[in-house]
Amino acid sequence: MNHPEEFKRDAVDFARSSPNPSFADVAHCLSVRPEILRKGVRDDRNRIRTARVTTA
Repeated sequence: MNHPEEFKRDAVDFARSSPNPSFADVAHCLSVRPEILRKGVRDDRNRIRTARVTTA
């Protein structure tokens, strides 16, 4: 995603807060490709897991 970090964080938050999150629907609302949004959510999930492991 060649978007500012804030946009990426907001997109991931939006995808997670959607009642029936379909990457295609959320991506369409944000005018990004679904696979880009999916990668952003996956990267964020991995970042959170890594943070948990390093602080435990």
